[in-house]
This record gives sequence, structure tokens and C-alpha cells, in this order.
Amino acid sequence: MKQIILIISILFTVSIYASTVDTNSTKEETLEYSQDIKECEDGNASKCLQVALIYANGNVINQDFDIASKFYIKACDFKSGIACFKIGILYDNGRGVKKNYQKAIQSYKKACTNNNKDGCGKLGNIYESGIVVRQDFPKSLQYYSKACNLKNYDACIKIGYMYYSGMGAKQNNSVAKEFFGKACDGEDTLGCKYYRELNEAGVK
Repeated sequence: MKQIILIISILFTVSIYASTVDTNSTKEETLEYSQDIKECEDGNASKCLQVALIYANGNVINQDFDIASKFYIKACDFKSGIACFKIGILYDNGRGVKKNYQKAIQSYKKACTNNNKDGCGKLGNIYESGIVVRQDFPKSLQYYSKACNLKNYDACIKIGYMYYSGMGAKQNNSVAKEFFGKACDGEDTLGCKYYRELNEAGVK
């Protein structure tokens, strides 16, 4: 029974796909994307993500965020951190799905759990700003720290500023300099600027 349901699901998805394919697409491209859908249904997260991105970008297939969101959700369920982040953005903006900040946050958390640097950074920003959740600086610092370790250099700068300003962390110019330096090591020009300023001020 499960196998029959799966086959029906694949055929239905492929039929939806066929109706949205750009008429300029080649036969080979159409077959390739149909195969991607089948592999997605078999549990291939990267294929689910690939199909979602094709629908979201609308370069080869007519842009359709409704369908893109479904493939992002599938890919996220298969532990694709990027897909979890992407569906979070759609929940944030109400594109392809109904706007829902709580679902957006849940998606960002899944993204961060699966080591997506942007998901972790987004959570850091959400808990720092306190716009859609209660402001929580320790949580913000926690998520920014993971994002920074995953080479999200904007997050490294955020941590540096929190320590520099004393807002959300105990004021400490040395720690601020350390995090600005991490961003600079990633060739972030703003991180280099702040590191240089503290270095010239004699901060160790």
C-alpha cells in the first residue's frame, strides 16, 4: 500500500512539474528534472533542494513559490540545513506559504541544528532584536557563536560589537577584538576595520 501511495505521489508531482516547465526547455532538461523529482521522493535531500531552487529562481521553469516551498520542506525533513533556512525565509515573507513567524523560527532552528551558518545567524538576530520573540541576549550570543564557528563572518562581527558595546555581553574590548579578527581572517572588510581600530588603540 505504501509503495502504491508513493508511486501515485511521484506521478502527481511529475505531472505538476510538466505543466510548469518553460516551453523553451529542452527534452533532455525536462527528463533530467523529472528524474530529480523521483530521486527527491526516494529521500535524496540534495535533489529536493535542487528542484526547489529551480522553482524558486524561475530561470528554466516558471517561477512557483508554492511548489518550491513543498520541495524545501521535503529537503528540510531530509536534514538539508540550506533547505530549512530557505523555507524559514518563505515563512518569514509569506511567499508560497502562509506567513508564520513561529514556523520560520522552527525552520531556522532546524537549519542551525544541521549546521547551516545562515540559520544560526538568523536566530542570533531574532533573539537580539526581540521583535517577534522575547529578547534574549544569552540565546542570541549562543546562536551567533555557532554561526561564527561555521564561518558566518557577519555573526562574528555581531559578537564583537556586543562585547565592544557591552550590550548583550559583558564589555570586553579584548574579546571584541578577537571576534573582529575572526571576521577579518575571513576577508570581511568591516571586521578588518574594527580590528585595526582596536589594535591602533592598543587593545591586546
